[in-house]
Amino acid sequence: MSDDLNVDGVEAVLAGAGAVGRLADPGFLVNADPEEALGLVGAASGPAGRLAGAVYGASAHLHREAGAGVRRQLLALDATRYGDRGLAARITAVLVESEPAARWGVEWTTGGMVDRSLGQPLTGHTSTVSAVATGVWEGRPVAVTSSRYGTVRVRDLATGQQVGVVCSRW
Repeated sequence: MSDDLNVDGVEAVLAGAGAVGRLADPGFLVNADPEEALGLVGAASGPAGRLAGAVYGASAHLHREAGAGVRRQLLALDATRYGDRGLAARITAVLVESEPAARWGVEWTTGGMVDRSLGQPLTGHTSTVSAVATGVWEGRPVAVTSSRYGTVRVRDLATGQQVGVVCSRW
């Protein structure tokens, strides 16, 4: 193996490590040029890098046209959709030039565009879920879901477990 090949291999490893580091930086995700950030997504490796890449990629079609303030909120929403509320909070805390601090944070969400292996679907209903609301019950975040046939269920968002059925017509 020549010295040139070794140098190229080391540079590739360092570039990959740099991509993971940059993608894992919430400030970079929020404020970077979208094309630059998307260019790093393919080089990301390891769980943190792949997650950051997936979070960025989930709404990539919107990042190109959004300003950093809107991008901050989109990224926080997508981080929560992928189950990383800590990353969502770190993204929400990023300061954006000429923008006020984020006025809200994301505590819970779900969506059809995320990889199901990274999240839990709402189970228990036997028909289509027609409404979802979130709140706090006994100091814990909960989701209240209802189905088209009248079943209302309460799920503890911290554990993902169903904690009750409020009513059931069937």
